[in-house]
Amino acid sequence: MNVQCTICTDAVNIFKEGNETVTTSALSCGHVFHSDCIVRWIDQSGRQPGTCPQCRSIVTKKNILRLFFDLVPSENYQDEKINELKKVVQFLRGRLSRETQINSELREQNSVLELNLGSALKNSDVLKEKLIIAQRNPVLRALMVRQSLELTTKSKELDDAKQEIEKLRRKRTLMTRAWNRSLNGPSTDNEVRDLLAELDRNDMALLFLSIKKDREELSRCQAELSRCQDEARRLKQYLSEAQNLNEISEPNSVGQSTSSSNPSVEGTMAGPSNGPSQAPL
Repeated sequence: MNVQCTICTDAVNIFKEGNETVTTSALSCGHVFHSDCIVRWIDQSGRQPGTCPQCRSIVTKKNILRLFFDLVPSENYQDEKINELKKVVQFLRGRLSRETQINSELREQNSVLELNLGSALKNSDVLKEKLIIAQRNPVLRALMVRQSLELTTKSKELDDAKQEIEKLRRKRTLMTRAWNRSLNGPSTDNEVRDLLAELDRNDMALLFLSIKKDREELSRCQAELSRCQDEARRLKQYLSEAQNLNEISEPNSVGQSTSSSNPSVEGTMAGPSNGPSQAPL
């Protein structure tokens, strides 16, 4: 059977009397209310003395009596506490499972980004070597200066990607430490409640924010790497075409120098043949 406070219509739970913020009081007429409710009722009545909200008897604040109860735990009290603790542990395990899965996905994405970054660095080194070779050609030197500036920009972007990966590693370490604290297994009800409160206010908020930011950073890094790879392919294709044009232009220059030397040889051969033909005349 539950006792109801007629002022706020909530049940008067005598099992929470240990909490100073929830107390029970009675008036001289015998009706029971929440202590805060009856004090507020008399203050708001605007009259001195006030009246009981149940029977309208005349009462004052001096008639308010604080009630204290000596409770005997029921037979299933321990079972209820154990069930409550089991629910808390089950809740923590479910949350840990979800966060562990998210952490595993972040690790996989981090590994893929590291592989892509290594490949992009190798392509960058190859492009730098080809750039040095291409700069020896005076015709392409001016164009290669501009390409060199673009390559420097891409290298800076790669360095930024390295820093983002390092940030992800630090955040992953922070997540691991936070969840290690949650795996210690609280032995009492108070420790379970303190752990939940700590996770809700600090660690869980930090983990959720970190995961959200990590996903955004991973998406940005993937886009940057994709642009770097496209730029690297474009530069590679351009350098290949430039080298092909250079190879084609060198044989043409050799052919022109050979043809320019042939008329002098023909003139030398034609001179002796004309001399004897004119001698009889």
